[in-house]
Amino acid sequence: TDLEAERQLQSSKKKKASSSSCSGCNKKKRRRLDLQVTCDPNVENYFACLLNESGFSVENAELDVVSEETISTSIPKDLIDLLCDSLHSEESCENLSIASTPQFKAVLWLSSDPLLNNRTDEMKKQMFALSVLFWTTGGLQQHGGWGDHFVPVCSWEYIVCNDDGQIIEMNMPEVLAGEGYLPAELSLLDNLQKMILYGNNLIGTIPTEFGADGAFPDLQEIRLRFNDLDGEIPSEL
Repeated sequence: TDLEAERQLQSSKKKKASSSSCSGCNKKKRRRLDLQVTCDPNVENYFACLLNESGFSVENAELDVVSEETISTSIPKDLIDLLCDSLHSEESCENLSIASTPQFKAVLWLSSDPLLNNRTDEMKKQMFALSVLFWTTGGLQQHGGWGDHFVPVCSWEYIVCNDDGQIIEMNMPEVLAGEGYLPAELSLLDNLQKMILYGNNLIGTIPTEFGADGAFPDLQEIRLRFNDLDGEIPSEL
């Protein structure tokens, strides 16, 4: 009957709607007006959810690709060249091509930015550096704008910029989610004056890249106490 046909049609629509959602997302709550990312940062496949929100087709956070074209081919070569030419070590550049590294996740996130072509090279480097910190430390406890392409970097929580949109302060005491290390990629923040990262359970050593020629020319203050860092302050720094 017409009534039964209508019921079958409605049932089919519900099944189709449920099968299109990605794990960790609630697309019903997504608003096109503010383009707010709705992925839950507390779930294991948060990264995969971000990629799916950006148009990629990914099964999980280990970057298993289910589309015909691999994710790696979607990263613009000029973006890789920009980052590699700006990084202060070959190892940092090599990490861009190793899946599951924070650097790979960061460049993949950046390459999926709908506004990428409108970004200056300096802004791309700033976004990449902060994204590497995000993935290196397991994500921030409070994600105030971090990881959202549609929130300007200067509006991300804990970040202070000058009038030219250049990051001059990272004021992040006791805010990182878990054990992590200081990524050398922070040296891409050419205009940084203050790096406040005490009380964050950071391990490892202070990267020698922090003292490389041309790195942090304006750095005035760095606070790393109450972490679990090893070794000495690099002579380069």
